[in-house]
Amino acid sequence: MHPYLGPLEEETLSYRWTHPDPRMDELQEMVSDAVGTAAESTEEAAVTFDRVRALADEAAGEHRHPSLAARLAPDRLRAPRLTEAWFC
Repeated sequence: MHPYLGPLEEETLSYRWTHPDPRMDELQEMVSDAVGTAAESTEEAAVTFDRVRALADEAAGEHRHPSLAARLAPDRLRAPRLTEAWFC
């Protein structure tokens, strides 16, 4: 890990680091933005999962997986949501 660690950020008690493949850092930013937007809009979790999976498929150069949300019954019971967006 040492080649990828930056300096200690004392205010967050963490090290800034970069992935050896810069595409992973780009993917992380896109996923973080997508999940943050979904949390603010209370988007259904399955739709958010599909969105994140599509981003990962695209980054990997893979064919897009079929939608999970489209296969779920619309009247199914939904899992309770957490109120803290950071808890995931």
